[in-house]
Amino acid sequence: MRRITICLLTWALCAGSVFAQGAEAPAQEGPSIFDQVFAALYPDWQQMGGQYAQVFEANQCTVRLLYEVAVSAEGGAVRSLSVNVPLPPNTPRQRIHSLQPSQEQYTLQKIGDSQHAISFELTDLEPGTVLTIGWEAQIETARIHHPMEILEQCTRMDMIPAWIITQYTGDEEVYSINHPVIQEAAAIVRQQAGTLPEAVWATYNLVSSAITYDHASADEQWATASDEDMTAPEALANGTGVCRHYTYAMIAICRALGIPARMCAGFHLMGESLHGWPEIYFPEYGWVSMDPTFGKAAPDLRASCFGTLGHEIVLTTVGYQESGLATRSRYLSASDEMPAIVGVRARPAVATQG
Repeated sequence: MRRITICLLTWALCAGSVFAQGAEAPAQEGPSIFDQVFAALYPDWQQMGGQYAQVFEANQCTVRLLYEVAVSAEGGAVRSLSVNVPLPPNTPRQRIHSLQPSQEQYTLQKIGDSQHAISFELTDLEPGTVLTIGWEAQIETARIHHPMEILEQCTRMDMIPAWIITQYTGDEEVYSINHPVIQEAAAIVRQQAGTLPEAVWATYNLVSSAITYDHASADEQWATASDEDMTAPEALANGTGVCRHYTYAMIAICRALGIPARMCAGFHLMGESLHGWPEIYFPEYGWVSMDPTFGKAAPDLRASCFGTLGHEIVLTTVGYQESGLATRSRYLSASDEMPAIVGVRARPAVATQG
Protein backbone atom coordinates (compact mmCIF):
# COMPACT_ATOMS: atom_id res chain seq x y z
CA MET A 1 0.00 0.00 0.00
CA ARG A 2 1.31 3.44 -0.90
CA ARG A 3 0.55 6.65 0.99
CA ILE A 4 0.77 9.81 -1.06
CA THR A 5 0.38 13.48 -0.15
CA ILE A 6 -1.09 15.56 -2.95
CA CYS A 7 -1.31 19.28 -3.64
CA LEU A 8 -4.40 21.42 -3.94
CA LEU A 9 -5.32 22.77 -7.37
CA THR A 10 -7.89 25.38 -8.33
CA TRP A 11 -10.38 24.88 -11.13
CA ALA A 12 -13.91 25.70 -12.12
CA LEU A 13 -16.33 23.67 -10.01
CA CYS A 14 -20.11 23.53 -10.12
CA ALA A 15 -21.45 24.45 -6.69
CA GLY A 16 -24.13 21.77 -6.45
CA SER A 17 -26.25 21.05 -3.41
CA VAL A 18 -23.92 18.73 -1.54
CA PHE A 19 -24.58 19.78 2.04
CA ALA A 20 -25.83 17.22 4.48
CA GLN A 21 -29.11 18.04 6.14
CA GLY A 22 -29.18 18.12 9.89
CA ALA A 23 -25.43 17.76 10.43
CA GLU A 24 -24.35 19.49 13.59
CA ALA A 25 -20.94 20.54 14.83
CA PRO A 26 -19.66 18.85 18.00
CA ALA A 27 -20.96 20.46 21.19
CA GLN A 28 -18.50 22.90 22.71
CA GLU A 29 -18.15 24.61 26.06
CA GLY A 30 -16.97 28.20 26.41
CA PRO A 31 -15.98 30.36 23.44
CA SER A 32 -16.66 29.02 19.97
CA ILE A 33 -13.79 27.63 17.94
CA PHE A 34 -13.92 30.75 15.78
CA ASP A 35 -13.62 33.09 18.76
CA GLN A 36 -10.71 31.04 20.07
CA VAL A 37 -8.97 31.33 16.71
CA PHE A 38 -9.54 35.09 16.60
CA ALA A 39 -8.19 35.55 20.11
CA ALA A 40 -5.03 33.67 19.15
CA LEU A 41 -4.47 35.34 15.78
CA TYR A 42 -5.26 38.89 16.91
CA PRO A 43 -4.21 39.17 20.58
CA ASP A 44 -4.60 42.55 22.28
CA TRP A 45 -6.51 43.96 19.29
CA GLN A 46 -8.11 46.79 21.24
CA GLN A 47 -5.06 47.43 23.41
CA MET A 48 -2.91 47.90 20.32
CA GLY A 49 -3.69 50.08 17.34
CA GLY A 50 -6.68 48.10 16.18
CA GLN A 51 -9.11 50.67 17.53
CA TYR A 52 -7.82 53.13 14.94
CA ALA A 53 -8.73 50.91 12.02
CA GLN A 54 -11.79 51.85 10.01
CA VAL A 55 -14.17 48.95 9.41
CA PHE A 56 -17.09 49.55 7.08
CA GLU A 57 -19.01 48.40 3.99
CA ALA A 58 -20.33 45.21 5.54
CA ASN A 59 -21.45 42.53 3.11
CA GLN A 60 -23.18 39.29 4.03
CA CYS A 61 -23.45 36.29 1.75
CA THR A 62 -23.59 32.53 1.63
CA VAL A 63 -20.22 31.13 0.62
CA ARG A 64 -19.21 27.63 -0.39
CA LEU A 65 -15.69 26.29 -0.29
CA LEU A 66 -15.90 23.05 -2.25
CA TYR A 67 -13.26 20.47 -3.07
CA GLU A 68 -13.78 17.97 -5.86
CA VAL A 69 -12.06 14.66 -5.29
CA ALA A 70 -11.53 12.56 -8.41
CA VAL A 71 -10.08 9.05 -8.47
CA SER A 72 -8.74 8.46 -11.96
CA ALA A 73 -10.14 5.50 -13.88
CA GLU A 74 -6.61 4.89 -15.14
CA GLY A 75 -5.29 3.99 -11.69
CA GLY A 76 -6.24 1.74 -8.83
CA ALA A 77 -8.66 2.08 -5.93
CA VAL A 78 -8.16 4.20 -2.82
CA ARG A 79 -8.22 2.52 0.56
CA SER A 80 -8.33 5.75 2.56
CA LEU A 81 -8.28 9.46 1.77
CA SER A 82 -7.90 12.41 4.14
CA VAL A 83 -8.77 15.94 2.99
CA ASN A 84 -8.39 19.06 5.10
CA VAL A 85 -10.58 22.10 4.41
CA PRO A 86 -9.59 25.33 6.24
CA LEU A 87 -12.05 27.00 8.60
CA PRO A 88 -12.44 30.78 8.36
CA PRO A 89 -11.97 32.55 11.71
CA ASN A 90 -13.75 35.54 13.15
CA THR A 91 -11.66 38.70 12.82
CA PRO A 92 -12.37 42.42 13.27
CA ARG A 93 -13.65 42.54 9.67
CA GLN A 94 -15.07 39.03 9.24
CA ARG A 95 -17.85 37.28 11.11
CA ILE A 96 -18.94 33.67 10.65
CA HIS A 97 -22.65 33.45 11.46
CA SER A 98 -23.03 29.76 10.64
CA LEU A 99 -21.06 27.01 8.94
CA GLN A 100 -22.37 23.70 7.63
CA PRO A 101 -19.97 20.90 6.59
CA SER A 102 -21.00 18.92 3.52
CA GLN A 103 -20.63 15.59 5.31
CA GLU A 104 -21.97 14.45 8.66
CA GLN A 105 -18.73 12.66 9.50
CA TYR A 106 -15.77 14.98 10.07
CA THR A 107 -13.28 16.01 12.72
CA LEU A 108 -11.70 19.31 13.70
CA GLN A 109 -8.00 19.35 12.84
CA LYS A 110 -5.74 21.71 14.78
CA ILE A 111 -3.37 23.62 12.50
CA GLY A 112 -0.33 25.03 14.26
CA ASP A 113 -1.03 26.74 17.59
CA SER A 114 -4.30 28.48 16.94
CA GLN A 115 -6.04 27.58 13.67
CA HIS A 116 -8.29 24.76 12.58
CA ALA A 117 -9.52 22.85 9.56
CA ILE A 118 -12.28 20.37 8.98
CA SER A 119 -10.83 16.96 8.17
CA PHE A 120 -12.86 14.57 6.02
CA GLU A 121 -11.88 10.90 6.06
CA LEU A 122 -13.05 8.83 3.07
CA THR A 123 -12.55 5.10 2.48
CA ASP A 124 -12.85 2.50 -0.27
CA LEU A 125 -13.06 4.73 -3.33
CA GLU A 126 -13.15 2.90 -6.64
CA PRO A 127 -11.45 4.14 -9.84
CA GLY A 128 -13.66 6.70 -11.58
CA THR A 129 -15.18 7.99 -8.33
CA VAL A 130 -15.87 11.73 -8.25
CA LEU A 131 -17.28 13.42 -5.15
CA THR A 132 -17.51 16.89 -3.65
CA ILE A 133 -16.79 17.90 -0.06
CA GLY A 134 -16.38 21.19 1.79
CA TRP A 135 -18.57 23.61 3.67
CA GLU A 136 -21.22 26.26 3.25
CA ALA A 137 -21.25 29.29 5.53
CA GLN A 138 -23.10 32.51 6.22
CA ILE A 139 -20.26 35.04 6.34
CA GLU A 140 -20.29 38.77 6.91
CA THR A 141 -17.23 40.63 5.71
CA ALA A 142 -16.33 44.30 5.79
CA ARG A 143 -13.69 46.49 4.26
CA ILE A 144 -10.97 47.36 6.76
CA HIS A 145 -8.67 50.34 6.33
CA HIS A 146 -5.64 51.29 8.44
CA PRO A 147 -5.11 55.07 8.01
CA MET A 148 -1.74 55.98 6.54
CA GLU A 149 -1.41 59.00 8.81
CA ILE A 150 -1.40 56.65 11.80
CA LEU A 151 0.81 53.97 10.24
CA GLU A 152 3.39 56.65 9.46
CA GLN A 153 3.84 57.17 13.19
CA CYS A 154 4.65 53.49 13.86
CA THR A 155 8.42 53.82 13.73
CA ARG A 156 9.61 52.25 17.00
CA MET A 157 11.22 48.95 16.01
CA ASP A 158 12.16 48.45 19.68
CA MET A 159 8.46 48.27 20.54
CA ILE A 160 7.92 45.07 18.53
CA PRO A 161 7.51 42.12 20.95
CA ALA A 162 10.45 39.72 20.92
CA TRP A 163 8.26 36.72 20.10
CA ILE A 164 6.90 38.51 17.02
CA ILE A 165 10.47 39.16 15.83
CA THR A 166 11.47 35.56 16.45
CA GLN A 167 8.46 33.99 14.76
CA TYR A 168 7.97 36.30 11.79
CA THR A 169 11.43 37.38 10.65
CA GLY A 170 12.90 33.90 10.26
CA ASP A 171 13.61 32.24 6.94
CA GLU A 172 11.79 29.52 5.03
CA GLU A 173 12.77 27.99 1.72
CA VAL A 174 9.96 29.75 -0.11
CA TYR A 175 11.30 33.12 1.08
CA SER A 176 15.09 32.51 0.94
CA ILE A 177 15.81 35.87 2.53
CA ASN A 178 19.60 35.46 2.22
CA HIS A 179 19.43 34.93 -1.54
CA PRO A 180 21.30 37.65 -3.51
CA VAL A 181 18.09 38.73 -5.29
CA ILE A 182 16.31 39.34 -1.98
CA GLN A 183 19.34 41.01 -0.43
CA GLU A 184 19.66 43.31 -3.44
CA ALA A 185 16.00 44.26 -3.19
CA ALA A 186 16.39 44.90 0.55
CA ALA A 187 19.39 47.16 -0.16
CA ILE A 188 17.30 49.19 -2.62
CA VAL A 189 14.61 49.64 0.03
CA ARG A 190 17.17 50.74 2.63
CA GLN A 191 18.36 53.46 0.27
CA GLN A 192 14.80 54.75 -0.13
CA ALA A 193 13.51 54.45 3.43
CA GLY A 194 14.49 55.81 6.82
CA THR A 195 11.67 54.36 8.94
CA LEU A 196 9.76 51.10 9.14
CA PRO A 197 6.59 52.52 7.47
CA GLU A 198 8.71 53.97 4.67
CA ALA A 199 10.46 50.61 4.22
CA VAL A 200 7.15 48.75 4.03
CA TRP A 201 5.79 51.23 1.48
CA ALA A 202 8.98 51.01 -0.60
CA THR A 203 8.83 47.20 -0.51
CA TYR A 204 5.17 47.25 -1.51
CA ASN A 205 5.93 49.49 -4.48
CA LEU A 206 8.97 47.46 -5.51
CA VAL A 207 7.08 44.16 -5.53
CA SER A 208 4.01 45.61 -7.27
CA SER A 209 6.23 47.07 -9.98
CA ALA A 210 8.66 44.16 -10.39
CA ILE A 211 6.19 41.30 -10.89
CA THR A 212 3.63 41.02 -13.70
CA TYR A 213 0.55 38.93 -13.02
CA ASP A 214 0.64 35.63 -14.91
CA HIS A 215 -2.94 34.98 -15.97
CA ALA A 216 -1.93 31.81 -17.80
CA SER A 217 -0.90 30.05 -14.60
CA ALA A 218 -3.53 31.59 -12.32
CA ASP A 219 -5.47 28.32 -12.23
CA GLU A 220 -2.50 26.22 -11.12
CA GLN A 221 -2.30 24.71 -7.65
CA TRP A 222 -2.25 27.37 -4.99
CA ALA A 223 -2.68 26.67 -1.32
CA THR A 224 -0.06 23.98 -0.77
CA ALA A 225 3.06 24.93 -2.63
CA SER A 226 4.71 22.12 -4.54
CA ASP A 227 8.43 21.55 -4.90
CA GLU A 228 8.20 23.14 -8.35
CA ASP A 229 6.56 26.33 -7.09
CA MET A 230 8.56 29.52 -7.53
CA THR A 231 10.30 30.98 -4.50
CA ALA A 232 10.41 34.69 -3.73
CA PRO A 233 13.83 35.20 -5.43
CA GLU A 234 12.64 33.34 -8.53
CA ALA A 235 9.46 35.42 -8.75
CA LEU A 236 11.43 38.66 -8.57
CA ALA A 237 14.08 37.43 -11.01
CA ASN A 238 11.49 36.12 -13.49
CA GLY A 239 9.27 39.17 -13.08
CA THR A 240 6.11 37.11 -13.26
CA GLY A 241 3.79 35.24 -10.91
CA VAL A 242 0.39 35.09 -9.26
CA CYS A 243 -0.86 36.35 -5.90
CA ARG A 244 1.16 33.93 -3.82
CA HIS A 245 4.38 35.00 -5.54
CA TYR A 246 3.70 38.69 -4.85
CA THR A 247 3.11 37.64 -1.26
CA TYR A 248 6.29 35.54 -1.01
CA ALA A 249 8.37 38.40 -2.41
CA MET A 250 7.01 41.07 -0.09
CA ILE A 251 7.36 38.87 2.97
CA ALA A 252 10.91 37.88 1.99
CA ILE A 253 12.10 41.47 1.57
CA CYS A 254 10.45 42.62 4.79
CA ARG A 255 11.97 39.76 6.75
CA ALA A 256 15.37 40.48 5.20
CA LEU A 257 14.97 43.99 6.62
CA GLY A 258 14.04 42.61 10.05
CA ILE A 259 10.38 43.61 9.68
CA PRO A 260 7.88 40.93 10.82
CA ALA A 261 5.68 39.71 7.97
CA ARG A 262 3.36 36.75 7.47
CA MET A 263 1.23 35.18 4.77
CA CYS A 264 -2.56 35.18 4.72
CA ALA A 265 -4.66 32.87 2.57
CA GLY A 266 -8.31 32.88 1.66
CA PHE A 267 -10.46 33.58 -1.35
CA HIS A 268 -11.88 36.38 -3.43
CA LEU A 269 -15.68 36.45 -3.51
CA MET A 270 -16.08 38.49 -6.68
CA GLY A 271 -13.64 36.40 -8.67
CA GLU A 272 -14.59 33.16 -6.89
CA SER A 273 -10.91 32.29 -6.71
CA LEU A 274 -8.33 31.52 -4.05
CA HIS A 275 -6.15 34.44 -2.98
CA GLY A 276 -3.10 35.26 -0.88
CA TRP A 277 -1.72 38.49 0.58
CA PRO A 278 0.81 39.59 3.23
CA GLU A 279 0.32 41.11 6.65
CA ILE A 280 3.07 43.36 8.05
CA TYR A 281 3.55 44.12 11.75
CA PHE A 282 3.62 47.82 12.63
CA PRO A 283 5.03 48.71 16.08
CA GLU A 284 2.46 49.79 18.68
CA TYR A 285 -0.28 49.03 16.16
CA GLY A 286 -0.33 45.41 15.06
CA TRP A 287 -0.85 43.40 11.88
CA VAL A 288 -1.78 45.34 8.76
CA SER A 289 -2.99 43.74 5.51
CA MET A 290 -1.94 44.96 2.09
CA ASP A 291 -2.25 43.55 -1.39
CA PRO A 292 0.65 44.05 -3.82
CA THR A 293 -1.17 41.87 -6.37
CA PHE A 294 -4.00 44.38 -6.79
CA GLY A 295 -1.48 47.19 -6.51
CA LYS A 296 -0.02 45.85 -9.74
CA ALA A 297 -3.38 45.35 -11.39
CA ALA A 298 -4.34 48.98 -10.80
CA PRO A 299 -1.25 51.19 -10.39
CA ASP A 300 -3.38 54.32 -10.16
CA LEU A 301 -5.15 52.77 -7.16
CA ARG A 302 -2.00 51.30 -5.60
CA ALA A 303 -2.23 53.40 -2.45
CA SER A 304 -5.79 52.16 -1.83
CA CYS A 305 -4.50 48.57 -1.52
CA PHE A 306 -1.90 49.52 1.11
CA GLY A 307 -3.26 48.90 4.60
CA THR A 308 -6.65 47.93 3.21
CA LEU A 309 -8.51 44.66 2.77
CA GLY A 310 -11.79 44.74 0.85
CA HIS A 311 -15.07 43.13 1.86
CA GLU A 312 -14.74 40.74 -1.08
CA ILE A 313 -11.86 38.88 0.65
CA VAL A 314 -12.52 35.96 3.03
CA LEU A 315 -9.64 34.92 5.31
CA THR A 316 -9.12 31.21 5.99
CA THR A 317 -5.55 30.81 7.30
CA VAL A 318 -2.59 32.84 8.53
CA GLY A 319 0.95 31.55 7.94
CA TYR A 320 2.66 29.74 5.07
CA GLN A 321 3.07 26.42 6.85
CA GLU A 322 -0.41 26.68 8.35
CA SER A 323 -1.91 27.24 4.90
CA GLY A 324 -0.27 24.08 3.65
CA LEU A 325 -1.46 22.00 6.60
CA ALA A 326 -5.00 23.41 6.39
CA THR A 327 -5.37 22.23 2.78
CA ARG A 328 -3.35 19.02 2.91
CA SER A 329 -4.73 15.91 1.26
CA ARG A 330 -3.30 12.40 1.66
CA TYR A 331 -4.37 9.04 0.34
CA LEU A 332 -3.46 5.40 0.63
CA SER A 333 -3.76 3.16 -2.42
CA ALA A 334 -5.54 -0.14 -1.98
CA SER A 335 -2.79 -1.96 -3.88
CA ASP A 336 0.89 -1.37 -4.57
CA GLU A 337 0.53 -3.21 -7.87
CA MET A 338 -2.06 -0.69 -9.11
CA PRO A 339 -1.43 2.69 -7.39
CA ALA A 340 -4.32 5.10 -7.27
CA ILE A 341 -4.22 8.45 -9.06
CA VAL A 342 -6.16 11.11 -7.17
CA GLY A 343 -6.81 14.78 -7.90
CA VAL A 344 -8.16 17.22 -5.31
CA ARG A 345 -9.18 20.57 -6.72
CA ALA A 346 -10.98 23.46 -5.09
CA ARG A 347 -12.88 26.57 -5.99
CA PRO A 348 -14.85 28.87 -3.69
CA ALA A 349 -18.28 30.03 -4.81
CA VAL A 350 -20.79 32.65 -3.70
CA ALA A 351 -24.16 30.94 -3.38
CA THR A 352 -26.26 33.98 -2.44
CA GLN A 353 -25.63 37.66 -1.74
CA GLY A 354 -27.05 39.14 1.44
